[in-house]
Amino acid sequence: MQFIKKTIDNLYILMGKNKYLAKFKPVLVATDEFFFGTDKVTTLPHIVDSLDIKRFMSMVVIALIPVTLASVYFWGLRILAIIAVSYIFGGLVEVAFAITRKKEIHEGFLVTGLIFPLILPPTIPLWMVAVGVMFGVLFGKEVFGGTGRNIFNPAIVGRIFLSIAFPKIMSTYWQLPFSSGLGGLLHYQNIDAITSATPLAIFKNQGIIASYKGLLLGFNTGCIGETFRIGIIAGGIFLILVKIVDWRIPLAYRIYISYGEESAGLTVRLTLIL
Repeated sequence: MQFIKKTIDNLYILMGKNKYLAKFKPVLVATDEFFFGTDKVTTLPHIVDSLDIKRFMSMVVIALIPVTLASVYFWGLRILAIIAVSYIFGGLVEVAFAITRKKEIHEGFLVTGLIFPLILPPTIPLWMVAVGVMFGVLFGKEVFGGTGRNIFNPAIVGRIFLSIAFPKIMSTYWQLPFSSGLGGLLHYQNIDAITSATPLAIFKNQGIIASYKGLLLGFNTGCIGETFRIGIIAGGIFLILVKIVDWRIPLAYRIYISYGEESAGLTVRLTLIL
């Protein structure tokens, strides 16, 4: 670590002497803060005293680890390629705007770059991942001024754009998950197992409810990170315990979506959206 710190310090000195290299200072600052932390305190959209941005974003990434690992098991090693593409191309937009505005790179993209691939179908082409994440970061965040100023979630913006632009690819072909042995840890993709419906679509069209066990453990079709509900719940509880999320917000959401539903319909709805 001393070698890394010394190298970074030398680059700071070099950038101070070279105007051309100084344009890439946001990249160096982001690297410095990645390894050695930051003393910045968050403002909008999460006003919490003594909570630096790096810790905030790091806790969210940690909460996503169970779902991310499960996604590789269920869908194969191709998921790692999808995540890499999301970080690379979304990161390029972040770096470009940081250099243009002469501002630092925000840690917010650490979360966006991981959440975005988790809400995509496992069969999505890699080029669509690149297009979607660049669109989401550009029009969901950067046009508003960057992290803390955006009024939309950039990952959701990218997902909606892909759903509108490529509806067939985003909603028709669903890959069946690996469900035995080491699963997708030894496979790139389960290309021989494709189905055309998710549990929610099957319930809507046929009235058939998938097994609760399958819905909780992830043995059903769906987006990359949405099928392993236990992992999602565990991540949410973790964020509540470390005080990143106020427990009142998810509770209020659950009360809202259940209001006015009949008891039978409520059971199905809650099971499918967990």
